[in-house]
Amino acid sequence: MKAQANALHLAAAASLVALLGCAAQPPATGQTAGKGTVSMDALQGKTWVLAQFDDGSQAPAEPPVTAVFAAGKVSGSGGCNQYSAIVTSPSPGALRVGPVAATKRFCLGAAGENEQRYFAALAKATGYAIEDGRLVLTWDREGQSPGRLVFRAGG
Repeated sequence: MKAQANALHLAAAASLVALLGCAAQPPATGQTAGKGTVSMDALQGKTWVLAQFDDGSQAPAEPPVTAVFAAGKVSGSGGCNQYSAIVTSPSPGALRVGPVAATKRFCLGAAGENEQRYFAALAKATGYAIEDGRLVLTWDREGQSPGRLVFRAGG
């Protein structure tokens, strides 16, 4: 009887070890396990500086394009004008950006063009994730790889 009890305990322990071994490993520091794992709260309290446009090109360092998430809004600088938009998150990893309201400063050249590119991409964003400490806003593009705006944490 005692041998059967010991064998049962050993089998239960082996099953527990097997289950724990199959459990997902936690993500590395500064990373998320994937879309849907981070709440919007993780985006707040930082100024996010655009590092890369959706076509993979680098965003200019000056003037910086920024995004600050707080109180149900995203706001910042488009590189020329200050902007604000309502942002909602129906679930962790998903977001919706309302129409962008911006100041009306007229911007020539690259700053104005980059701002328009940014505002258009921001309006399309439907998802977000933190990847290697960077904020990535994403959206679907039919028949192509997803659109991506990549931000680094700023000061």
